[in-house]
Amino acid sequence: MAPKISREIARSMFVEGLAVSDIATTYGVTEAAIYYHKNQDLKEGIDWESLKLAKSRDAKNIDIKENEFLNTLISSFEKDLKKLEEIENPAERLGILSDYAKTYYRLKAPVKTDCKTQVSTAITQTITVVANIALELKHTDVVNFLSEHSDRIITETFKHVKK
Repeated sequence: MAPKISREIARSMFVEGLAVSDIATTYGVTEAAIYYHKNQDLKEGIDWESLKLAKSRDAKNIDIKENEFLNTLISSFEKDLKKLEEIENPAERLGILSDYAKTYYRLKAPVKTDCKTQVSTAITQTITVVANIALELKHTDVVNFLSEHSDRIITETFKHVKK
């Protein structure tokens, strides 16, 4: 009998960032088997790519990337600031300053996020709040259940959200 992989395991590994080829190799299945599961889930309203994107947009990752970008932007600005003193044309100087201001504003301006990301965030926050309340009330069985089944809760909830 050929090796098999469950859809939940394949989805979980994909969402964690593993490539389809790596998942297939790990479980001794073909890439087609992974794509089959991925397409079946998509037909049921579970988009692996959206789940992966939502995971990659974790606030910690975004904060780290934003800080790195800001540091680079500020460093570049400091270098250009010295050059600005040498530029005599006020319009040219203003143009350079304006470019930096626009870049900074785009980074710090409120970002419109797609609906699936907002839904994923809401579901995750709800699970966390319920788990914290259960922990507070010493219902460890509820906490364990939520911990063990959070991925399934998220995917099942996505099925019921209007597209």
